This record gives sequence, C-alpha cells and structure tokens, in this order.
Amino acid sequence: MKRIFPLLACLLPLASYAVEAESRENVCLCADSEALRKAADKYLNCINQISQGIDFSQTEIAEIVSSDCKKVLNGQLFTRSRETFLMDLRSVYENQGSWEVYPEDIIVAPAANTVVLRLFIEMEKLDTHTAIVILRFDSDCLITEINEVLNQVKGFYDFKDNK
Repeated sequence: MKRIFPLLACLLPLASYAVEAESRENVCLCADSEALRKAADKYLNCINQISQGIDFSQTEIAEIVSSDCKKVLNGQLFTRSRETFLMDLRSVYENQGSWEVYPEDIIVAPAANTVVLRLFIEMEKLDTHTAIVILRFDSDCLITEINEVLNQVKGFYDFKDNK
C-alpha cells in the first residue's frame, strides 16, 4: 500500500490534466485558423449575397449560423435565432437598399474560437459605415454570436484606395 500511494499521487495530476485537455479539445474542435477563416468567408459571402438582393435559403444559412445564434448590435440584443437574423438582413435590404462590404481586417483567434472583422460598408441609402464584428463559433464552426459595433463614417475616407 505504501508503494501504491506515491504512484497514485503522481498519476492523479496527470489524469486530471488529461481530462481537462480532453474537455478543452471538445470545446474548441474548430480552433483551427484555416477552418475559422473559411467560416468567416462564408459569413461574408452570405452578407454580400443578401446585400445585393440575392436570396439566401434557410438551408444555406444553417451551414453558417447556429440555430440559436444571437446578434448584438451596438450593445443591444438584436436577434435571437438564425431565422430572425436572416429576416433582419432581408428587411435591411428591402427598406434601405443594397450595400457593399469591404473587409479591411480579418483577425482569427483560434484559442477563443473567434474571428474579428473590421469592415467598411457602403449603403445605398445610409452612406458609409464602419463596423467591428466579432464572430464567435461553436465546435462545428457555426456562428453562435455576432457582436457588431456599427458607426457612420463622417467626412471622407477613401478606404478603397487605402489597400
């Protein structure tokens, strides 16, 4: 018994670490820079299609956004599901016209399963805006949260030629 106790004392921390590592792995299965970048590109493609009036089906959005995805806009909960998110984007197009999105920065953070976008948005009826968008992903690389801060650009800034 005296020999087993020191062995167990040494193995217990290793077992605990292995269990913690396994649970971390399950939480961040998508924590791969390339997979997150592709998922963010799918999101941008979705936004660009809808912004031009091209319909985006429930099936297509289900490949990008989780069913209970929430969108927070300028600090306020805006939508609570993928369906309301899609309806909101369609409503913006119907009421405000088309828009064009110009990604300026795309920052992938695999450890947090997050992608941060800095975008310029030219809107048909609402001038130019800048947005910081934080996309949080689940282990299947589906967006679970969209947190966006949107501000109108005052004055002139030629973001197209600034590349």
